[in-house]
Amino acid sequence: MAASYVNRGVIHLAIGNAAAAVSDDNAALQLQPNLTDALVNRGAAFAAEKRFTDAIGDFDRALALSPQHPERIYYNRAMAHEDLGELKSAYLDYLKASQLAPGWAQPKTELARFTVAKPAQG
Repeated sequence: MAASYVNRGVIHLAIGNAAAAVSDDNAALQLQPNLTDALVNRGAAFAAEKRFTDAIGDFDRALALSPQHPERIYYNRAMAHEDLGELKSAYLDYLKASQLAPGWAQPKTELARFTVAKPAQG
């Protein structure tokens, strides 16, 4: 049943109904509190609602569960960090995503936008 809620939540998010996606993912998590897919999808729905802190919380919980594709979660968390203006955290998450999936171009594209400099010596 929990997987059905997750699947329906994905559909809701795809058609732009983030609130319904959150509701379905909440229902899935009531049944299975450590369901990684529900956490990741709810995090994406939170991000769509511009609830970036909530999104990061779900991505953090999902990563703690040793997910099958952590690079995707790091990438999504990077975007949420960036939307909050947390550029160092965003950079580090894009970097981690790139390291975990070296053949995936998107994290590398995002990393190319950053300039990394050593702190000024004073």
